[in-house]
Amino acid sequence: MHPTPIQTLSDLSLSTPCHIPRHEKTTDVDIEQDAPLNKLYQHSWFSSGFAAYRPLALKSYLLSNLFNLVIVWGALAILYGAFYKNNVLDKINVYVTDLDGGFLGAQIVDAFQASLQQPNHLNLIFDSSFTDVQQVRDAVYDEQAWAAVAINAGVSSSLSRAFATGNTSYDPAFAVELVSEGARNPLTSNSHTVPAVLAVLEPALAAASLNATQTFLSANNDLRPAYNAAAFGAILSGVTALMVFTFTVCGTANQIGVLLGEHLDIPSTIVWRIATCLLSYLLIALSLTGVQAAFGMPVTAVMGARGFVVLWMLNWMTVSAMGFVLESVVTIFGFWICNWFLNFWVFWNVSGVSFTLELMPGFYRYYSGFPILQGVQGTNTIVYGTKSHLSANFGVLIGWTVGFAIVMSVATVVRLKWNTRQGFHRLP
Repeated sequence: MHPTPIQTLSDLSLSTPCHIPRHEKTTDVDIEQDAPLNKLYQHSWFSSGFAAYRPLALKSYLLSNLFNLVIVWGALAILYGAFYKNNVLDKINVYVTDLDGGFLGAQIVDAFQASLQQPNHLNLIFDSSFTDVQQVRDAVYDEQAWAAVAINAGVSSSLSRAFATGNTSYDPAFAVELVSEGARNPLTSNSHTVPAVLAVLEPALAAASLNATQTFLSANNDLRPAYNAAAFGAILSGVTALMVFTFTVCGTANQIGVLLGEHLDIPSTIVWRIATCLLSYLLIALSLTGVQAAFGMPVTAVMGARGFVVLWMLNWMTVSAMGFVLESVVTIFGFWICNWFLNFWVFWNVSGVSFTLELMPGFYRYYSGFPILQGVQGTNTIVYGTKSHLSANFGVLIGWTVGFAIVMSVATVVRLKWNTRQGFHRLP
């Protein structure tokens, strides 16, 4: 009896030997006599014995990747659309209130008025209706504005007296109060509003001080300002998306393995799994990098055109490192664990980039070797030009990729040899 051509993946059944068509009636004697002729894992990828199944495997793989990439582009476009051009400062209300009425208040107000000539400026509200600082604080708390600059009453006269009498006990640190509410939205407040206000306020204080005090002369010199909304999205969400989309790759590999894996020999199975995973990860990384660039991430600002390629390769190694971990776990324990492990794996990685390791308890020092931290640190170098650790970043990511590809391969050998001894193909 000879096998009939297989038209679709649904024609295959684990409970029916591959050489018997589903519509053909057989007896137990027939199956028992033919079973020795159909051993498991006998065909290499390019052998004639696998020819009938090769198009089905490729079709399933390509269609799954096509659908996955459509979802990647759509989902990431929604994600990065939320960050696109949200650093336009004229959407942010800020009060400027002069309770002083002296030279210091006038100079600070003039400085903020001059800032309105800049292309990207805050929506400044020069309000003179406030009578004390507490009213200004209440207005910010009431969400009438994201921040407020209040020049306290009498500071000009107090500063003048201190200059005239040589009063060294006078503390000018309380001359101006910057009111904000970070808990309302930490990103909007701490990465947009407060830095934009200080960019105007600190030079104004320095000019007003006339080199009088160190407090006024202090300046905020941020060597590599992280002032790009799309880049925040990459750091906080992009690498998380890489982990999420590995789930689809794993599901496709498992489906093909269940339906066609009994025909492919063990070496070909390992090569197929590694090659198809790497190709899928490469396309996912390209999609992520393309969306990041399309929505304003300055991927070429530091390294030029090669910055895009370097970030693409960094994203590729990041998703590969995290993807092969998932593939290894599924190979060892079965696909049933994938949902639970993915949830744990995402949170385990993301918690390592919430703050710097210096601010975390010492227990979390092991995060320095985690894939997602390497991806974030490398992204900072490519986008902002921070001190480069790219050699270490790529080294750690490649180590994770190769290491867990080996783990997956060994687990595949063990599972398929166990199936061979049992006499049937089964992937839990």
